[in-house]
Formats: sequence, C-alpha cells, structure tokens
Amino acid sequence: MPIEYINLFRESLFSKGCYLKRFIVVTGASRGLGEALAKIFMNADNFVLGISRNSNAELIDFASTNGFKYEELCLDLSQHASFDSISTEFKNKYFVNNDYDEYILINNAGVLEPIALLSKMDLKDLIFNLEVNVVGALGLINCFISSLENFEVQKVVVNVSSGAGRNPYEGWSAYCASKSALDMFSKCIALEEKRKPFGANIYSISPGVIETTMQDTIRSKTIDEFPMINKFLDLKENNLLKSPQEVAEKFKAFIDLKVKSHEVVFNLYDLI
Repeated sequence: MPIEYINLFRESLFSKGCYLKRFIVVTGASRGLGEALAKIFMNADNFVLGISRNSNAELIDFASTNGFKYEELCLDLSQHASFDSISTEFKNKYFVNNDYDEYILINNAGVLEPIALLSKMDLKDLIFNLEVNVVGALGLINCFISSLENFEVQKVVVNVSSGAGRNPYEGWSAYCASKSALDMFSKCIALEEKRKPFGANIYSISPGVIETTMQDTIRSKTIDEFPMINKFLDLKENNLLKSPQEVAEKFKAFIDLKVKSHEVVFNLYDLI
C-alpha cells in the first residue's frame, strides 16, 4: 500500500480502549459482494443494515444464531419513492440517537445490463441502469449524510465502483458511464464534506473482478452483444476471479486502516 495514502495510526479503533461500535449500511446485501460485506462486519458491537430488493434469509439466520444486530430494508433503489422510506427510517428509527462511534455506508448495489451496442439497446434498460447505479447511489448518500448532519462522529461513504468506469468496453456503455459518473460524483461530494466540521470521508473504490452472478451474465452473452467476452472467459478459465469473501475482507481492511488521502478514487488491490 502506498505510504503516502495511509495513516497507520488507528486513532479511533482503540480510542475508548475497545473496538469501534459501528453502524454499517450495505446496499445490494441479498447476494454476492453485498452479502459478504454485510456478514464480515457483523459482530457483537456493530449494527448492520442491509438494503436490497430481495430479502436474504441466510444473513438473518446468521445474525440470529450469533446474537448479532442485523436488519433489512427491502427496497428498489431504481424507484424514487424508496428514498422517502429510507430517509424516514434513518431519521426516525436508526439515527435518532448518537449510539455509535462510526457510521459507514457501503454503496454496493448495481446492475451491469444492458450489455449491448448502443444502437441495439432498449432505452428503458439504459435508464434503469443509470437510475440504480447513479441516482440510486447518490440518493442514498443524500439520505445518509443529511440524516447524520449533526452527529459529531466519524462517517464514511464507500462507493463500489469499477475499472469499467475508467476504461471503455464495447457493449458496456451504460455500465462504464454509470461507474465513471459515480467516481466524479464521489470527488465532488468529498470536496463538499471537507468543508464540514464532521463531514464524511468519501471513497470510490474499484474491487477488481469478482466471481458473482454478474460474471455468469457476462459469460452468457454472444460476441456480437459483448465483443470482449473472451477476456472474461479467460479470467474464469485461469481462475483469476476473486471470491466475494476475499474482496469483502479487503474492503474491511481498507476501512479499518483509516486511509487518509486527498485522493478519492482507488483500485482496492493497489491499496491493501
């Protein structure tokens, strides 16, 4: 990890002689990386809130069995009305009292499709992609930081970005554009938050290539739909895909180490 990017003093991890009590919000918690992130942050001190379109019975059972605090909000981030519900839940239920040392939002929810050349794309699918990947993430950040505005605590927003936001792929114009937008929005919000006495630290982090259902979708396409499909077939063939659990561990390490930098946009495996 580049020495100029990191402050190895964990100023808050042991500030009270114990580990931080954290409230963690994870979107897309029903499967894949989101599920792994929700599970890895569960412990006796933390409260984890999963937000996704579908429930995850395994996470509920895991939390119940171990006595961990975990709850779900089943909402569709492509629907604007969902943000009224989220804001109400944050302000009237979860963020009423300043009960935690650190509040973390991990914006993981996202969609890859439509995978198609723009000339072949259904515009409804394009709009849905941008609503989830861009508007959904920004709407949730808005709810999160506005609800915590007066809390004198540490606040962290981690947006799960993609290398596709920094490199063009034929057939992925919607996904590439949405992740590029997420990177730039993150930089803008980071500037805004630095002006506040207790503003949030904002990061947009590409996790690398993970073996999830998204990869199944990619490998199911034809070369006409996605001309770069052979690259991803080779990644699978050569066992170069990371597991969701491995990547979740890296994200947790990143957050635990309290990276301090003027930079906002990172590749996860360049850091940890």
